[in-house]
Amino acid sequence: MLDLKLRGSIYYICGFHKGKRIRQTAKTKDKCVAEGIRVKMEHDLLFGRAPSGDNGKTFSDAVGGYLKRRAHTSDTTSDYLVRFMGEWDKMGVQQIDQTFLEEWLDARLDSVKPQTVRREINAFMPVLRHARKRGWIDEVPDIERPADGEPRLRVLNEEEYSAVMNNHEEGNYGSGMARFLLHTGARIGEAVKLRFEDVHTGEHPYLTLRTRKRKGGKEATRDIPINPVVLTYGEDVYGPSSDWPKSGRVWSIWDDQRAAGKAVMRYVHGLGIDDFRPHDLRRTFATRLLLAGADMRSVADLLGHTSLAMVMRYAVPPNNHKRDLVNSLGV
Repeated sequence: MLDLKLRGSIYYICGFHKGKRIRQTAKTKDKCVAEGIRVKMEHDLLFGRAPSGDNGKTFSDAVGGYLKRRAHTSDTTSDYLVRFMGEWDKMGVQQIDQTFLEEWLDARLDSVKPQTVRREINAFMPVLRHARKRGWIDEVPDIERPADGEPRLRVLNEEEYSAVMNNHEEGNYGSGMARFLLHTGARIGEAVKLRFEDVHTGEHPYLTLRTRKRKGGKEATRDIPINPVVLTYGEDVYGPSSDWPKSGRVWSIWDDQRAAGKAVMRYVHGLGIDDFRPHDLRRTFATRLLLAGADMRSVADLLGHTSLAMVMRYAVPPNNHKRDLVNSLGV
């Protein structure tokens, strides 16, 4: 039922019992000692006793306890934890140890980018630290996060910008969302959450955007002045603004930001624009503001950043602009 497996220099006891995976370190390099521990574990399982050191707590238990102690969790983190609960649901939290995570990391890096793995690790490591505080695991694995790599700097050039803005297709909600993001600099998750009560019309119209990106996962809001044309984008969904509902989400046709992102991707790719991600629209918004002479502090406020350093990652002057600057120096 249970087998010994050598991982590095330490023996592990692995197998299945009643459909539940068992994977526990014997904490020894001695095969004879490890074999004795394996036999005792099988004996305990046979007579319905939990193996020594097994507290019966699963990864899902740890996630549940962790979330109860947090007032807010970002949608991205929640999505990651839901997926991991599906994959690791029946695993005892003690089985998610150093060796298990190192093997998971090796396999994951073969299939996705390092940046994605880093975000996944950032999502589940606080859960393991919570389990340690509860006494459910002896120690938190010390897993090395992959490097972030070079930041993405893609912005739309003038031709691409004009194509997105001027090729609206009636009934194509992705086109309305794409133009909305280009005019507001909103994160796509913020746009999907936008409610009618957060759209303030009048002489000086503005939007109230809500996010949970700040430290501690608390909700932060910011007001974005908008030009009148932005108000027409909601008409792609609900018709004339005079007929809009009094409450509810403006973009309720999508359940989440992934669905909205796919619609935007389909629209932009349909225009013949390659190497595109929805977040490129936010970067384009910031870049165009700075090229128009906006100050860094104002752009940071519009983007919802507390650090001017973050704005620099969004401000990507095109090559022709840099060339013009150098040529302006003359001979």
